[in-house]
Order: sequence, then C-alpha cells, then structure tokens
Amino acid sequence: MTSMHVADAPALDARPEQLRRWLEDLPMLNPELSIGALLKALTDFRQCSRPGKRHLPLLHLYRGRVNSLFYAYETPSFQHGIRAQNRELVRRQLGELSEILEQAYANALDSPEPEASEYLAILYCALEQSAHSLRHTFRTYGPIPADIHHRLNDYYRRAEARGLLYTAVQIGVRPERHENISALYKQLMLLTLADPFHLPEGEAMQAFTFLGRYATACRIQREFPTSPQSGIFFLDLAANTPPLPASRMESSKLPTVRAFDINPMVRAATRDIINRDASLKHRILAEHAKWLLKQFEPHLRAQPFKREKRRQSKRQTDLIVGLEAVRNRLASGVSPTVGRPWNITEESNSGYRLSCRDTPEIAVAVGELVALMEIPASSGYQLGLARWQRRNPDGSISLGLEKIPGKVQAATCLLITRTEESVPCLYAQAADEQTCLLVSRRRLKKGLEVELRLSDRKQIFRLGKRGTCSPRIDRYEVPPAA
Repeated sequence: MTSMHVADAPALDARPEQLRRWLEDLPMLNPELSIGALLKALTDFRQCSRPGKRHLPLLHLYRGRVNSLFYAYETPSFQHGIRAQNRELVRRQLGELSEILEQAYANALDSPEPEASEYLAILYCALEQSAHSLRHTFRTYGPIPADIHHRLNDYYRRAEARGLLYTAVQIGVRPERHENISALYKQLMLLTLADPFHLPEGEAMQAFTFLGRYATACRIQREFPTSPQSGIFFLDLAANTPPLPASRMESSKLPTVRAFDINPMVRAATRDIINRDASLKHRILAEHAKWLLKQFEPHLRAQPFKREKRRQSKRQTDLIVGLEAVRNRLASGVSPTVGRPWNITEESNSGYRLSCRDTPEIAVAVGELVALMEIPASSGYQLGLARWQRRNPDGSISLGLEKIPGKVQAATCLLITRTEESVPCLYAQAADEQTCLLVSRRRLKKGLEVELRLSDRKQIFRLGKRGTCSPRIDRYEVPPAA
C-alpha cells in the first residue's frame, strides 16, 4: 500500500468551508489513514467540554464523513483498502469514531441551552451515533460498549420529556433517513430483540433495514397489560438494559419503565406475507417479513422466561480461540499462545461467564469456537461458543460461553467426490447427545459423502442435518464412530 500523508484537521475555530475541503481530501480508498485522521480530529471535540453554537456546523460535517465510513465498511472497496494485519485495528477504530462523535454531541446537549430546533438535531445525532456504535458491534461480533443501553434509553427519555419523539428531524437542507427519534429508537430495540449475534455475517445490517418498515407500528407506552402477554417487553429508561421480558423486570411501577409492544409489527409483517401475490414488490416484502418473523418467533411463544441456576466461581482458565487453533492443539499436543488468563465468575450446566481485566491479547469474536483449558485438569478440554461479549465501565471484558457437550477429537473430512479436498474439523461425542462434526461455516453441506479420519480409525458416511452453531461454525449430525 502506497504511503500517504494527511494534513492536520482545521482548528476548532475554522470556517465550515475549510473543514469541508479537508474532509473531501481524505483518501477514502485508504480507510486506515482516513479513520486515523478523523479520530485525531474528533478527539479535539471531545476535549472541548462545552462546545458552542458555532461548533455545530463543524460537528455535522464530521458526522457526514463518519457516516460514510460506517456504511462503506462492508463494501469490497473498503475492505480491499485495509492491510490484513490492521483489520482488527480498523474495526475497533471505526467503532471509536461513532463513540467519540456521540460524546461530542452529548457535550453539546449539556452546553448552554441550544434552541429548540438545534436541540432536536443534536439529540437525534447523539442517538444515531450511539446506534451506529451498537450496530457496528453486532456486525463485527465485538464486545458491546459499556453503558450503551443507558445512553440510548437516556436520549429517548430526553426526547419524551420535551415532546420531541415524533418531530421530524432535519439537518441542513435534507430530512434524515429516519422520520424521528421514536422511529430510530424502536428500530434499534427491535434489532436487539432479533438476537443479531446469532445472525450470519452481513445479516445484522440487513435486518436493521428490514425493520425500518415495521418499527413505527410498535408502541412504547406507560400502560401495562394486566397479565403477561407474548410480544410485550419492558424498557427501563433509567437503566443500562435492552428490552426485557416481563419475567425479568423487578418492578413495572417505576416511573421510568415503559411497555414495548411488538405485536403491531407482527400483524403488519403477517399482512405482507398474505399479500405476497399482489406484485413483485409485495413478494420481496413477503420474503423480508417471513425472515423477520422467524427471528422473533422465540419471543412470541407464551412461555415464561426461565433463568438457569448459576454457581459462583473463582477459577482461572486459558482460552484457545478458533476452530483451527483448537484442532491444532488437540492434534499436536503443543500448547498454543493463549495470552493472559480469564477468570470464571459464574457457571451453569450449559455455560460459563468469564471476565478479563484488560483487553484480551487474543480477541474473541461472538460466535467463535473456543476451548477452555484445565476445567478441571483431569477432564481435558471443554469446548464452548462465545454467545455474547460486553465491555464494562471499568475497562474489563465479560464473555458468555455456551458449552458444547461431548469428548472432542481433532478430525479431518475427506470429500469422496473430490478426493483432493480435505476439510479440518472437530468430532464431538457425548453420552446422551447426538454425535456431531464442527466445521467452519459453509465448508460442507447436508448429504455429502465424506470419509471421517480420526487418529485411530476411519469411517465413511453421508452428512446429516446441518445445524447452525453460530455465524462462524456449522454443526452436522453424524453416526457414532465404529
């Protein structure tokens, strides 16, 4: 990649024209340089604790460029401009851009009282950047930022208190993509309920777009149902929590608690499915609606939420991260580089809660396969899938792992129809569970004839039903090895 130099950003007292020219000169085909320059420039706004009215046009100009980078992240041209060794750095820095820009807008909210129209625009932009930060976490399977839901809920609460929830937002000469603060907030809350960490790569952003059609139909209200109902959640506008089912709320009588009813969305999506034959457009909408209803199906069952009993723990463990690393460890017996240890703080029959005081030396993405070493030492390795991850206010990382039962072995699948191709995998067999193969996403398919090679035996069979373990791992049912 050709070395380039980016001039320093204009000072805080610069004219908007100067900043506009500087932003236009940023090398957008070189995301590493562009994002680094923007981070440095926006840090000055964060350090400006009480930005004045004259700073808002500059802040909006920065917002335009940050948004362009946010929406370009998954495009081939953007990814082609990043060196392989810097992909994790760029992923993290792009999230930091939205967080710093949000903080600058939040500082503007607390500056000398802005005019009503300016207050609405500032509040919307703060909510938008906070939403971008969370959406970027979902699409990259990274740790959820600390206090993110507290900030989102607080922006909604401020808009509600001032009667600005449904007021159209306009910045500059054009209205914004979302009609108002209420629509954007509901759309994001629906995305959190769709369990985006379980979606394949790229689908979290698509889901957010699909939800835009139905978000305004949902209701957020102070009235609560007299009895538990499916499709109704609780929002505490003073807490750092996403929408919660009724059984998870300690009290629905708090003045900051609202009922979030998604049943109108379900009815609207059902109408789209019924009307699928009206036109080509309706067929496309029906496919989107069918896909969305599938994501929300677990929330629409009238079954109480049951939290599994958890036990406190004070043990430490090392993690081997990634299917390939776990397989190599099992096959060779050579200890890999594992970085600083993790603390096991809670465990249950189905999983673990871990914490690391600092940023882990080896990143763990949500959906990644990991192996816990020496839990306990006599039982070998415990496989798990990273199901959630969040950054805590003190800078530590919390990680939730789902256990994969069974004794695990390194294995290789040789494709019978293409004998030159072999696929590395893991073979897991539990006493009371279906024997399965774990492979990287979309490397194999159901019905394919393969030869399974273990350390001491071989077996030929056809792959059974594929179950999606995570966005990165597929699980195939196979007959027990002879």
